[in-house]
Amino acid sequence: MKIQQLRFSCIWTVSLLGKMEKNVLGKSYIQRDIFKQLFNRQSSEWLLPWNDDGNDSWQHYLNRSFFWKHYLELQLDDISENDYYSVLSDKSYYGSSYHRGWTHLLPLKDKAPKIKTESTKTDIRLDNFCYPFGIGIIATVFIKPNSSLEETINNAVDARHGKHDITYEDGQSDASTLQELAQQQANHLYQKLFSSLSFAPTLNNICLPHDPFTITTIIEAKETQNEHCQNLHKYKDTDTFRYLVNGLCGFDRDWKVNQVADNFCIDDKEISHQKQAVKNLIIGTKNSRLIWFPEHFTKRAASNINKLGRYHRHLSLLSLQTEILIKVLQNYNKLKETKQQKYIARRALLLIKLLNKSSKFGVFQSWSAVKRIQLDPIPNIINRASHKLYGKGFSMDNCANSKSATVRSA
Repeated sequence: MKIQQLRFSCIWTVSLLGKMEKNVLGKSYIQRDIFKQLFNRQSSEWLLPWNDDGNDSWQHYLNRSFFWKHYLELQLDDISENDYYSVLSDKSYYGSSYHRGWTHLLPLKDKAPKIKTESTKTDIRLDNFCYPFGIGIIATVFIKPNSSLEETINNAVDARHGKHDITYEDGQSDASTLQELAQQQANHLYQKLFSSLSFAPTLNNICLPHDPFTITTIIEAKETQNEHCQNLHKYKDTDTFRYLVNGLCGFDRDWKVNQVADNFCIDDKEISHQKQAVKNLIIGTKNSRLIWFPEHFTKRAASNINKLGRYHRHLSLLSLQTEILIKVLQNYNKLKETKQQKYIARRALLLIKLLNKSSKFGVFQSWSAVKRIQLDPIPNIINRASHKLYGKGFSMDNCANSKSATVRSA
């Protein structure tokens, strides 16, 4: 099997809820005036989260940001540009009716630097997100190895842990690991978030985790008749499966010799157009997902490549939101709550419930978030927050038997 395109995203999230004092939370960038500037397209400091390159036209958003429409619970049809902006803006910040961006704890996006790598086979994209309670960083690595599965895994593991020779837009160059790049962006966001406030926690108190959530997707591979690859779920005891889990889920430097890590497979029946021909799977561990869709990545049509790229992006954003909301509730459980923190925790709990759906009315039709929410110790974190807020637990029985996922083309 020869892999021609692969990408993986590392997702770091940090909750600052415990560092937000009352005067800070009320005066942070998320206040109503800044939101109004954004939705009126008048802000040069922040972008809306679906704005990847400064193009804020409605058609551009519609074509590229299917996830955010689901997340904001907007109707997918019969909505005009003016209707959309009026739904999101022009509501009272402290009143009984909050605008949709606030109630859904929508992040704002910072203009992350564009970087160029010295390697001709590797590119890196950074996405910086700010919340009223934390920060999120996504570093996506695009690899075109045109090599065997084993060589591709080596390339991916090296890209995850090794240093990259990069050049910034201003001409400055550096050699940094992904962890170092993400930490630089986190420090920048932290300074930007608190720069106009009289109170700011010290930068020494913020440190990104060293085990970010990862999403890996095989985008394009040469067609193979290897039964192990086409129906991998039947061959979980093979070296191929062990290599994939250890190498492309865990990014284990000793992926070839170590025992297979704890894992699970999510059956992706709904996107298969060929009955029993191949099996599309999401292979997962606690902190990672591998999108293994041979039905799509072995077809050379550009539409299939674009479909897998969009799926990867949507799943990365879904994971970003899932991880930050979990960490908010985890922090909330340790706090002597303020009114503002209690409001954010309530919203986070309701949004977790939304992410725990899987029907066509849910945020995004993937069981990946459901699986994450139901893995220990997350249910305990959610239940503790629910008891603290409402005096009762949080039921997740509605998705206990989930198995499938759906690819969205846009």
